Amino acid sequence: YYAGVLSGTHSMRGLLTVIYLGRVVAITVFLAMPVSILSIMVFSASMGFLWLATVPPTSGLVALFFGTRYMSFLYGIVFLSHQLGSFSGVWLGAWLYEQYGTYNGIWYAGIFLGIVAALLHWPIEEKDYEDPSGELKVVGFGSLAQDLQSRVQVGQRLVLEGRLRMNTTARADGIKEKKAEFTLSRM
Repeated sequence: YYAGVLSGTHSMRGLLTVIYLGRVVAITVFLAMPVSILSIMVFSASMGFLWLATVPPTSGLVALFFGTRYMSFLYGIVFLSHQLGSFSGVWLGAWLYEQYGTYNGIWYAGIFLGIVAALLHWPIEEKDYEDPSGELKVVGFGSLAQDLQSRVQVGQRLVLEGRLRMNTTARADGIKEKKAEFTLSRM
């Protein structure tokens, strides 16, 4: 619940980085402390709090990067990869136990992979790679066209007067898409 709330108000990549580092801290502290009922309960609560906390920011990033049209398919791929990773982790933990008589190897692998996950998520840029909604084609005629080219700079705020039209175009994949075109009459 809290990860979903925080995903709406904070950086999703930052939140994922903190969650993965939180897992690393929880495992490291658990391994460093003597095993007791209290340490097991605190560790279990910490991991329970952090384990599914990745779902809201991950699904938010998938929706941001690829849009919601194919969200169920793309998140299905994310979920499948997590299931394969979970299976591999359990299998590897059992194999390591059979070979060496201890689970320490899989704990250390969990710490290592948590650090790797945090490092991989840190540089993610949270921007929409598909939706050009911030772009607007502005058409100006005569002296307005010259004024646009000579006086207007990227990022500059303007008050424009004119007529807005929505043009429907067909993309290469057959999907119809609307693009805005603004015919300028005064700037």
